[in-house]
Amino acid sequence: MINSIGSGPNNGYLQVNGGYSNNPYVSPNANNPMQGMIRLNGSGMEVFDGSSWISMGYQTAEVSLSGMAISALDWATKKMHEEQRMQELAKRHPGVADAVANLEKAMDQVKVMVALTEQEEKAL
Repeated sequence: MINSIGSGPNNGYLQVNGGYSNNPYVSPNANNPMQGMIRLNGSGMEVFDGSSWISMGYQTAEVSLSGMAISALDWATKKMHEEQRMQELAKRHPGVADAVANLEKAMDQVKVMVALTEQEEKAL
């Protein structure tokens, strides 16, 4: 069941290692209330099928971020710190404040040009 995490739309960000489900089938039987009961026996789990105890298979699974997700988070964290540092310096230094304002204006112009170019390419 846990393997379904790795098959969703964000499967590039999570990875699942290990884990499986190999549980025995126990048919319903209202005449035997013990049927389906689970117990621990040593370090294993067992289920009562109505006549005997059957070992249940289980294994642990590890869910972690993929290398791509870790790289993206590292990049975003680095960019966040860079922007915070620029803003801190801009508060104390007028030259840095002017440069940050020019950068923001240039980025706005780039966004407008990209949008216009994309519209033009769609029209072709």
